[in-house]
Amino acid sequence: MTVEITPPPGYRETRMRGLWARSGCTDCGGAGEFLVTDDEDPTLRYPQPCDCLWCPEAEFERQIEEQDDPAQQAELERDLHRYRAAVAWQQIAEEIGPRQAGRRYWSGYSRSGYTVEDITITCPDGDATRPSWSMTVRWDDGRRSTHCTPWNPGLGDGQPPPPRPPGPVPLPPELRAPFRRHDDCPRCTSRFALIRAAHRLGLL
Repeated sequence: MTVEITPPPGYRETRMRGLWARSGCTDCGGAGEFLVTDDEDPTLRYPQPCDCLWCPEAEFERQIEEQDDPAQQAELERDLHRYRAAVAWQQIAEEIGPRQAGRRYWSGYSRSGYTVEDITITCPDGDATRPSWSMTVRWDDGRRSTHCTPWNPGLGDGQPPPPRPPGPVPLPPELRAPFRRHDDCPRCTSRFALIRAAHRLGLL
C-alpha cells in the first residue's frame, strides 16, 4: 500500500517521514530543519524543525475542525483514517524490505545468514492504522527466533560480504633458491636440465 500525497505548490518532501518543506524558505532552505546553538553549551548544535513544514495529517485535522457540514466532516475523517492506515502499512513494507518466506538472507548486524520461515502482520482490535509485524527465521546454525528487526542495507543486510582475496601464491621449491648440484656448472642457476647440461658441455 502506497501513499499518494499532493503537497501545496512549492513544497518538497524532506528526510523526515510525512513532512514537506517550502522550497524557498529562507530559514531552512527547503530542508525542513536548521541547526541551532545550545544555550548552555555554544559548541553544541542540534536540528530544529522549521515553521514552514507541512504535514498532511495536520492538514486533514485542520479541515475537519473548520468543516461545518457533518457529512463532509465524516468524509474527511474517513480520508484521514485511510491516510493513517496507508502510512502505517507503507512503513511496515519498508521495515520488512525484500524479505519473503522461504528465502535466505544475510544479516549485516549478526554477520550470519538466515532463512525466513514466516512473516506475520496483525492489526490489534482490527485497527488498520496500527498494524504490527514479526518474522520467524532459522539461522544458519540451526537456531530459530522471532523478531521484527527492520531491513537495513546500511548495515550490510542482503548479501554476505565477498570473501577476502587469497594471499600471494607461494613460490615452488625450485624457485626459492638457485637450483645447483655439485656436478653442475657453478655459473648455472637454471632449473632446466637442458641448460645445465649445455653449461657442462661448454656450449653456453
